[in-house]
Amino acid sequence: MTLGRMDHVAIEVANLDLRIERLCRTGGMRLLRRGENKRTGARLAMVGDATGMKLELIENPEAHEPRFLHIAFRSGDIDASLAALVDQGWEKLRGPIELAEAEASSILMKDDEGFELQVLSYQPTSPDIIEWTEEIS
Repeated sequence: MTLGRMDHVAIEVANLDLRIERLCRTGGMRLLRRGENKRTGARLAMVGDATGMKLELIENPEAHEPRFLHIAFRSGDIDASLAALVDQGWEKLRGPIELAEAEASSILMKDDEGFELQVLSYQPTSPDIIEWTEEIS
């Protein structure tokens, strides 16, 4: 099993709307979608750059500064990825589950040091896999 390209990094932020506005105002990122964190119910947003690289921003009003949550990769076969990661010693935290807003299937894993890894398999129509140019608004 080989994971596909890196998809995004998730970080926790205190003020979701402010962080979206500041990142998008730079011109380097655009809001792709909003959603809800399946573990906590917190609001989240996916922002991305023109190449398709993304940040998943998850709101936690008690976060005093941005905090790393997980790194995510794409996979063409989420079940095979799950089995291979378990064989490599990763622990399954969640999944596979369907993420309706992302039009994707997801698993969340962690290693013995608590490092979290998400694996996603997207539908072709997912708003999360858009790559944009200056002509796209």
